[in-house]
Amino acid sequence: MLKLIVITLFLILATQPLYGYTLTIKEKLIGIINKQTLINDVEYIEIGGSYVNIEIKEQGKVYPYSFLCSQLVYIADDNGLNIPFNCDDSKNGASIQMGKSVIGKEEISDTGEFNQDISSSKISQIQDVIIREGSFHRMNLTKYNIKIEDDVVIIEISCRRTNIESTLIKLYWLCGYALDTHNLFYSEIRVILNIQKKQIETLVTIAKGKDVIKLSQLKLSEYSSNSNFLDKLEVYRKQD
Repeated sequence: MLKLIVITLFLILATQPLYGYTLTIKEKLIGIINKQTLINDVEYIEIGGSYVNIEIKEQGKVYPYSFLCSQLVYIADDNGLNIPFNCDDSKNGASIQMGKSVIGKEEISDTGEFNQDISSSKISQIQDVIIREGSFHRMNLTKYNIKIEDDVVIIEISCRRTNIESTLIKLYWLCGYALDTHNLFYSEIRVILNIQKKQIETLVTIAKGKDVIKLSQLKLSEYSSNSNFLDKLEVYRKQD
């Protein structure tokens, strides 16, 4: 009897992750160039209708996120075990769930619509928060500066070369604040600066969504002199 209990317990632990899942997804970077991004601390996954809906836990809050199943490369549990999946099954009406959801179906559906339709009112709300809070920090932003493409938030502005670091910190902080306010998540955030020189230099920077949200949970004044966040950025330069 004791042996049976031990075997049963082992099977439960072996088949159920202790903490959650890690996903690898592919995202378009520049032109035809793609990059792979890791999403950690995923507590729930649903694959259906050619889309993947997930819930990510970060500092006690749960953030929903949706993306095309064709972007999903790899699923692993926290034991390092690879979990097979088939996007074609989801196209035929089948649905796959992993983990336990803490968000209602209606809210998940709304979030999926948000990520799939860049003209939705929720995107306007995100833009409004960034624009409103930016004005308090002497940043003149409009909706033309803020867009969402391929599930990536992109903020693009012109910048003087003497203000590069402070501008990056402010824009990433504003974006994280907007996402955290609406309990939304994007795995990747980009800030593009067109630096004013004799020839315009374009600086493309990329941050993980989780890092951006963490940044926004600190006071901007406390973090403005800290280089830890800037050190994590991916940086690409282009001269016109």
